[in-house]
Amino acid sequence: MTSKGKSFEAINMVNKANGATRYVHPNTGQSVVIDNVTKELLHVGGSAFKY
Repeated sequence: MTSKGKSFEAINMVNKANGATRYVHPNTGQSVVIDNVTKELLHVGGSAFKY
């Protein structure tokens, strides 16, 4: 893990032809999911969201 957090491969539920990446904040553990092709924000995990 770097000071910027970890990234993980994710399933793109909006456009299944594109991959996606989940990025995890190192302090809060909250995540965002970004489309690898369009760079669109697909998901923002809330503070109590379980992955």
